[in-house]
Amino acid sequence: MSTTKGVCNIWVGAENGYIKGIDFNKKSVYNITGTNPINAKDKTNSVVNLLWRDDSRTELLGCLRRGGIVEEFSTKTEKSVSLFNRGKLGVELGCAKALQWYKDSPLVAFQNGCVNLLANGKKPSSKTLINAGPNLKAFKLDPFNASRAATGGAENDLRLWDLSEEPAATVFRAKSPSHTELDLRRPVDVTDIGFLPDCGGRVVVCTAHHEVRVYDPSDSSRRRPVIDVSPEEQPFSALVVAPDGNAVYVAGVRGRLLQLDVRAGCRVSAGYRGCDGAVRAVAVHPSGQYVAVCGLDRFLYVYNVVTKELVYRIYLKTELNSLLFSDVAMDTTGEEDVDEMEDKESSSDESDNELWDNLEVADDVTSCNKRKTTKGKSRAEKKLKP
Repeated sequence: MSTTKGVCNIWVGAENGYIKGIDFNKKSVYNITGTNPINAKDKTNSVVNLLWRDDSRTELLGCLRRGGIVEEFSTKTEKSVSLFNRGKLGVELGCAKALQWYKDSPLVAFQNGCVNLLANGKKPSSKTLINAGPNLKAFKLDPFNASRAATGGAENDLRLWDLSEEPAATVFRAKSPSHTELDLRRPVDVTDIGFLPDCGGRVVVCTAHHEVRVYDPSDSSRRRPVIDVSPEEQPFSALVVAPDGNAVYVAGVRGRLLQLDVRAGCRVSAGYRGCDGAVRAVAVHPSGQYVAVCGLDRFLYVYNVVTKELVYRIYLKTELNSLLFSDVAMDTTGEEDVDEMEDKESSSDESDNELWDNLEVADDVTSCNKRKTTKGKSRAEKKLKP
């Protein structure tokens, strides 16, 4: 039994279907294919969400693919098990968006707004607990209250649900944001959700219209946000709450990661540079000392929250969708300079490399210019002849 992958510090889900484990202590990257062979051209294999199934956050890894396949991977035995395949149901629910675990069963949110509790067996079944409406983009379970969930999406504002009832009942519905100074309607597009660890059970969301909002469900008379800021004019795509609840990290399509101070009304307290492409996932280490981002530029960036410096930059050869820290301690030595790593385990991830390799080589630019010049001269000489 090998334990090589059990010591990885970060796990990353890729667009081409691979799950990648990064061990910063050994400067190594490991690739996992899952239960089925990976076909990079089939986008239904893309990893959408990763989460831990065990309390130690080191052994059992849950994985959701865009096509609705739920898998479980053991970092100790290095074996993958398919827990559910939506294709067996023959139900059109749209793309899978998020995965959470509820009562030891996978709870999957789909694009059409259905949040289904899945069960595998001889006859795979699916029970709809939540119907949140179309264009669902974000779904999270409250880590401090297992029976409370939150949903949001495009023209589908924040809603809190009580899962103790079947079907789940709405316990909070955000009111439409107030109009602008020109009395124009502000569009709603919730892209990610987080929960603050306080007694009031406050919820923070980010939107595709460069907004960060904090709601207080304990105040039933106020359904509009208690904090509503636009820290930077970029569509936000991901957020994560610090373990102590004093900071929120948000990132968007411009690749800039912002640290917001919740105690100061979500004002920007720090900015992290270095990412060149749109960010799809943000994660914070359980110790709160490190924050990581990944996205379209195929790099994984890890920042030290204390020094605000980029400490690791890893090229992973494919677009990245999800990100997850483990509880394995990270090597803090040699952080004065950026430690650059690269995925050397696989020579090719079969993503866009085949497309580039099959392109025909264009003619040399200089030779084309010469032909044009010669042709032009011959025409001019013909015109000068009597």
